[in-house]
Amino acid sequence: MTFGIAIGILLFLHIPVLIVFGLFLLSYHREPRRLRCGVLLALSGILLGLTLITEVIFLNMILPDAAVTRFIYRLMMVVLPALGLLPMLLILATMGAGISNLVQNGLHQRNTFSLFFSLAVLAYMVLWPLVKGLRTDSFSSLLYVYISMIFTYTILLKTILTLTSEINLRHRKGPKGLSYVVVLGRPLKREKLVEMVHGRVDKGIEIYRMNEGSRLVMSGGYEADGMVTCDAMAAYAKEQGVPEEDILIERNGSSTESMVLESYALLCEDYEKRQLQEPPSLREALPAIPKFAVVSSAYHVLRALLLARRQGIACIGYGARTSLVISMNAFVREYLLYLKITKKAQLILLVVFTVIFWTVGLLLQHYLALSPQIMETGQQFAGRWLG
Repeated sequence: MTFGIAIGILLFLHIPVLIVFGLFLLSYHREPRRLRCGVLLALSGILLGLTLITEVIFLNMILPDAAVTRFIYRLMMVVLPALGLLPMLLILATMGAGISNLVQNGLHQRNTFSLFFSLAVLAYMVLWPLVKGLRTDSFSSLLYVYISMIFTYTILLKTILTLTSEINLRHRKGPKGLSYVVVLGRPLKREKLVEMVHGRVDKGIEIYRMNEGSRLVMSGGYEADGMVTCDAMAAYAKEQGVPEEDILIERNGSSTESMVLESYALLCEDYEKRQLQEPPSLREALPAIPKFAVVSSAYHVLRALLLARRQGIACIGYGARTSLVISMNAFVREYLLYLKITKKAQLILLVVFTVIFWTVGLLLQHYLALSPQIMETGQQFAGRWLG
């Protein structure tokens, strides 16, 4: 095989990767708030990894003595085991973050998500194979595969949600052309939560100052210790130098979805008033619907964007920085809340998968159990017919 043909084969192996990545770019351009973006990006990464492994094996077959081949092969022998250890390291890091979160913020259900999640994954990886080894009957084997596939789906879905979240926090053109910046609040029950909300407002002010003529919407009707979240956020924004006339206050929202809906209604009403103040010639050039961004903690932005998309509201999102300990716990919580939001679709998927899996699995086992008898009967029939 000539060197040119070998190079052509290696380049040909990259075509599936380029096709899937192209589909990701197309999906991202159309609507980045869909999980399809995360699926296509994850699939691109998996295909790229498989392609690189195939290329290394191919090079080792056609050019086994080349110095470059030997170097790449040895490098892969180091990289692949390291990648294999990565999931375990992530689980241990999640567990450490969960313990640290409990120590810092107290023993409460909301602070236990990352710890319980990491323990569940660790139990599956270490203890579940031992359970499989204790039972060897066909039904137990099917049950083992069934639970393993559900668990694998859970991990993949969480990975895709994380990727989609990161995709929606990255913007090529920056925060330009926005008319409003909606900052989502939360109950201010502890000092750390006050700091977190201040971080959201700081990020909102940063985006607001990049868009001349825009306004801030402080959203959240939560009340704790006589303090309403949106009022506290507005007071903090004024302390940071934001003029009072550039701040809108939304007091009716008491959940992520209601804050997005109420804020959208408020800013649309304000936008109509501002349009009426413009000369008719300029009014016609203005967009019919104001462009706005939702600002929250980075882990929370995707859920707000998904809920906005379900209501047909176009917007983009920006995330405020949050400590790693809180973020790792919150990402697990956000995953559980996503399952709650999509519970109907998840339940249908589970029922369909369960029916197909057990129907095919039991039929296959029944066929395999009967196959020796079928073979013996077939041989006897063939012997009589030929005889």
